[in-house]
Amino acid sequence: MNHWKSTLAVIGIGQLISILTSTIVGFSIIFWISNEFKSPTALSLAILAGFLPQFVLGLFAGVYVDRWNRKKTMFYSDLFIAFCTLCLFIVITKGYKDL
Repeated sequence: MNHWKSTLAVIGIGQLISILTSTIVGFSIIFWISNEFKSPTALSLAILAGFLPQFVLGLFAGVYVDRWNRKKTMFYSDLFIAFCTLCLFIVITKGYKDL
């Protein structure tokens, strides 16, 4: 009976860390765009680019995601986010762009 509680705790903590770090990266990018371009239009477009895919895909993806394996869906979506964050990290550490 306690096995499902520990599994749920591990998944919950993993999702919390994933969402928290993704949010921090997103805010960092928005602050960088704000400081780099000093343009309300650029900032608005960055915020729109961040939220529009969630809104548009969220309307339709729920139907399909319910049919898929939930563990694999969570794993691959978090893996994709980690890959994108790693690419951003490499761009910053190689000196292509300062953040």
